[in-house]
Amino acid sequence: MSDLDRGDAAMPHDADRSALQCEWLATACRGHDVLDLGCGDGRVASVLAPIAESYVALDNDGEAIRRCQERAPDATMIEGDLRDPQLDSCYDYVLCLGNTFSLLWDVEEAVASLVRWRQLLTENGVVVIDDLADDLWPELAEGR
Repeated sequence: MSDLDRGDAAMPHDADRSALQCEWLATACRGHDVLDLGCGDGRVASVLAPIAESYVALDNDGEAIRRCQERAPDATMIEGDLRDPQLDSCYDYVLCLGNTFSLLWDVEEAVASLVRWRQLLTENGVVVIDDLADDLWPELAEGR
C-alpha cells in the first residue's frame, strides 16, 4: 500500500468535512470537464464522475486506480505522475485533493507542477487544492 493509499484509507477529512467538500465540488463541477490528480480510492470521483461532462482520474498507484474505477465506473482512469500529467486535453477543473499536494514537499517541484497544471486548464479553468504548505503561498500569490 502506497503512502497515498494510506492517506485515503484514513480519510483526509472527517466524514462531515468530506461531505461538505464533495457537495461544493458537485455544485461547481457539474457538467464540466474535470481532472482529478491523485484520485486515490475515488472518494471524490465517485461523487463527481456521474455528473461531470468528463472525468479523468489519475494516480501513480495501480491499486488505487483499480479501487477508484470500482467506485467511479464513469471515470476515465490513468496511471501516471500528478507532477507532470501526460495529457493533451484541457479541463475546466483540475483537482488535487485529500492532502495530496502536500506530497510535493520540494517548493520548486510544487511550483513546476502548478505551472504544468495551469497548462491543462481551459481559458476560465480552476485548480482546486485543499492543502497548501505555508512556504508556497508567496509563489501562489505572485501568480506562479
